[in-house]
Amino acid sequence: MKKKRPLTPTLRKTLQRAQEQMEEIGLTFRDTVGHRPNKQFVLREKESTLPALALRDGKTRRIPEFELGPLIAKGGMGRVCAAKQLPLQRDVVIKMLREDKRTPAMKALLLQEAYLTGYLEHPNIIPVYQLGKDEEDEPMLVMKQIDGVPWSQLLTRRKKEPDSLPEEQLSLEWHIRILLQVCHAVEYAHSKGIVHRDLKPGNVMIGEFGEVYVLDWGIAASLREEHAGHLPLMKDTNDFMGTPAYSAPEMLMVEIDKIDERTDVYLLGAILFHLLTGQAPHHGKSVVELADRLTQWEPFQFSQDVATELAVLCNLSMSDERHVRPESVREFRLVLETFLANSASHKLMIEAKSMFQQLKEHLDRVLGDEKSSSLVPPSSDEDKEIYSLFWRCHFGFSQALQISAQNKQARKGLQSLLEAMVDYELHRGDVQATAALLTELPRPNRMLEQRLELLKEEQSKKAQNIRELEEFKYESRMDIGRSDRQAGVFILGLSFGLFGILIYFLIDFKYYEPEHLGFFASHLGFVFVLLVMAFVWRASLFKNRANRQFISMVLFLGLTFLLFRGIFIYMEVSIAVACVMDGMLMFILMGFLTITHDIRFGVGATCYLLVCILTMFKPKFYYFALGLAHFVTAPSIAWFWRSYKLENQKARSS
Repeated sequence: MKKKRPLTPTLRKTLQRAQEQMEEIGLTFRDTVGHRPNKQFVLREKESTLPALALRDGKTRRIPEFELGPLIAKGGMGRVCAAKQLPLQRDVVIKMLREDKRTPAMKALLLQEAYLTGYLEHPNIIPVYQLGKDEEDEPMLVMKQIDGVPWSQLLTRRKKEPDSLPEEQLSLEWHIRILLQVCHAVEYAHSKGIVHRDLKPGNVMIGEFGEVYVLDWGIAASLREEHAGHLPLMKDTNDFMGTPAYSAPEMLMVEIDKIDERTDVYLLGAILFHLLTGQAPHHGKSVVELADRLTQWEPFQFSQDVATELAVLCNLSMSDERHVRPESVREFRLVLETFLANSASHKLMIEAKSMFQQLKEHLDRVLGDEKSSSLVPPSSDEDKEIYSLFWRCHFGFSQALQISAQNKQARKGLQSLLEAMVDYELHRGDVQATAALLTELPRPNRMLEQRLELLKEEQSKKAQNIRELEEFKYESRMDIGRSDRQAGVFILGLSFGLFGILIYFLIDFKYYEPEHLGFFASHLGFVFVLLVMAFVWRASLFKNRANRQFISMVLFLGLTFLLFRGIFIYMEVSIAVACVMDGMLMFILMGFLTITHDIRFGVGATCYLLVCILTMFKPKFYYFALGLAHFVTAPSIAWFWRSYKLENQKARSS
């Protein structure tokens, strides 16, 4: 907060005198204080002469020029009556002094207003048609008659009774256009060296057909020495004059040397404040209290709905440091004109911000706790609503920026919108959508970019894990190459099953005597057949690891039989013992498959275990039992593999 400047005793007395004047005649903070003439001006006007104006009232001997009508208004020093200018048959108003106020001072004050208003010929200033005196030598000021309402009345109705106004008069843009007309009038007055000092909505009249007039130039004064003796000079003022609710700090502090064009700029900023907030900028119990408060001025905080350019213009214009204010009314006016040119952009931005609030409510509900990295899956309808609101907001902010690239609020809104949706897409894990939104950000967001990179890495690892899992599943699938594997098992089981039973009958009929070389030859034949089948069906039997492991295991079994047979020959192991060992080896293989693959392989393991037991007690039935074991095991394995295919199909379909 800025350092407070204390009020001097002299200033306090001056302001206290102004407060007493207000209380004496019943003025409020919204009324003008300080209508008093310049003494030098009074003395000069004692010798002045005015042309006589004849009224049709039965008293004049001259041809009447005006016909006086009913009283329109009555003020602190004068009265305003309707009248008709007879030669031109047009309606006018005539301002005269009240009978109880016909003093030289009041006469000078009326003439002062007349000369100054007549000096300013502008479409937004009520024209003075004539200045003269009546039969009693009292001044009469003839002006254009205006049918309209004070701007302050429209603003009050806009705030309290909006239904009583046309829709166009409810919009800020309409009132900004009124303020622009006021700026034109004040800008013209400044070109003539005149400062108004009492600009406020109550001193602006809105005509029936949209005319705008700046009224009450009663405390206006000139900054030019050349106007001395004809127009009131600013330097001759020594008291507070103005409307407290709108006054600039230098007016309240009675710093006359600082009152100039930028004082009127402050007052225009105070009117703009009223348009933006619905109330005058200054409030207080007394003028002294108000002056004391303005010595520690701080910028106003406006609502988010107020356009940034208007909020900035208002704060700059109402700064207590005069050099901060716009240098001229023209600079102030150009900002307003730029705002109007971009008002469509501002409206789109306001609508988009409203929808963005709705979107954030949905996102907050879906995302839940900010500290949680998990996303509560939205319902189908809510998900559609989120994306619908997003695209509508996106369109609004984008269109606002397309109309006006200088719309900072629209750019900020678009940034926030995109960041919110990027956060949503990051929680959803949608890398592509996140990347697309990040490219649209007006201003890069490094934190969100880093989160996207982390998400990419995380999803890359997940994808790699999924690929590895799928590869593992594929390599483990027993349904691949199933038909060729089934055919091979059938061939091996059928051929060696028949071979075993044939050997049994050859032995039983004394055509063959078992010996190790015969076994060696049969084992060698097994390995040879296995290699041939592996070559013929290599495309399917080597497709994945499960098939390769099976072929390798069976081949390893054949080679193990050959190795064992060599050991049996070398160690002169009997045929009976060797047969038990062969059966045990088959039992071990099937038992291993039962434990590691499927319990259903236990059928084969059981068959070969029975072969071992039977051989120990009945060696001569070895070949017959072995052949039967092959006949049972081969079809059972083939049937198990068929069930693997069905199970995999069900798993993939689910």
